[in-house]
Amino acid sequence: MPATIKFAFLLLAVGLLSSCGAPQVQNTQTTSSSNQSSTPASPKAVGGEPAGGELNGIFPDAQEHRQKSDVLKKYLQVRPGSPVLAYDFLIASEKAQKMCDFEAAVILADEAISREPNNSRAYFQKGRGLLYGPGSDNTEALANLEKAVSLQYPQSGAYQLMAAIYDGQKKTRKAVECLDKAVLLEPKNIDVYRDRAALLSALGEKERACADYDKWISIDPDNRTPLLLRGELLESMQKYEAALVDYEMAGRPRVATGRMSNAKLSLAWKLRAKVLSKLGRHKEAVTVLTAGVKGGEDLDEILKLRGDQYTALKQYDLAIKDYTDSIDSAPGFSREALEARAKVYALTGQEQLATADKNQALKLQQKPAEKVMFRMHEDEAKSGP
Repeated sequence: MPATIKFAFLLLAVGLLSSCGAPQVQNTQTTSSSNQSSTPASPKAVGGEPAGGELNGIFPDAQEHRQKSDVLKKYLQVRPGSPVLAYDFLIASEKAQKMCDFEAAVILADEAISREPNNSRAYFQKGRGLLYGPGSDNTEALANLEKAVSLQYPQSGAYQLMAAIYDGQKKTRKAVECLDKAVLLEPKNIDVYRDRAALLSALGEKERACADYDKWISIDPDNRTPLLLRGELLESMQKYEAALVDYEMAGRPRVATGRMSNAKLSLAWKLRAKVLSKLGRHKEAVTVLTAGVKGGEDLDEILKLRGDQYTALKQYDLAIKDYTDSIDSAPGFSREALEARAKVYALTGQEQLATADKNQALKLQQKPAEKVMFRMHEDEAKSGP
């Protein structure tokens, strides 16, 4: 895992992005940029009634009136003739957030605040919308989130978003302090433990980070992601045997279903084999990687790793075969396998073949291909097998 936690990774913790994907605010379609006629229709209230009554006087500027009226028509749902309450605007703001219309969410949250200036939920909605919206105004977002927590916002989301902002500002300690408060509000929220563990690792507080992974595993024992993350952390602490245990457990099928994502399975095999190789236990690593060849993803990487083990064991024919199969399975990403095979060719006196592999690897190095790497998406991090 990277030494520093990524900003977008922390933002996933609040649960907003389940329908929006990773935050791409520059591409977010907002109310003001939607495809509409250059001459908007006259503003109407919800239910098709002309704007009036409770809505009169809210929008003094004519252009702003049209824009906000469009927001109302799209998101606000009240019965004709009924008073529009702060609660109605909050529901509408949350609906806009789920549709990634963050600009509209801020407009609606502002209307809720104008009616109930001490509504913590309204400040949270506004802060979240400002953070994700066009321009991503972190300063104003932070001010609204701080206001929400000062008004006793009851959930951890405000502190989690504040932690994301501080992390983006390289204020890691302040981000941890926010998550310390978040865990008090929701002690079974695995996202808080996940994010705090990553931040603590970046600060070098690895024992505390391990404790957070322990807590995450105790809450969600079928989830293999924290086992992989804890294993990598233990490995960085040179606690290799403990890391091997985590990788071995992560490579088992999920208890509840007997299934497991192939990406996590392959990753568990590779990480375990690398530790075994580091410890000089190459035969054990071969056994692990052979299971990976039979049932995992990233076949080219697994074959290359097994070739490395055969090379260490001086079983050069088997090493050359694995490197060749690795190259054939993913020729565009085969630079390392070509370099490894070239070394074995050189060791076995096949200089011409070694030179050919080196030249081919050099061409790939000059034009590196991009390969999609394993990612822990939000659904995997929360409840994936």
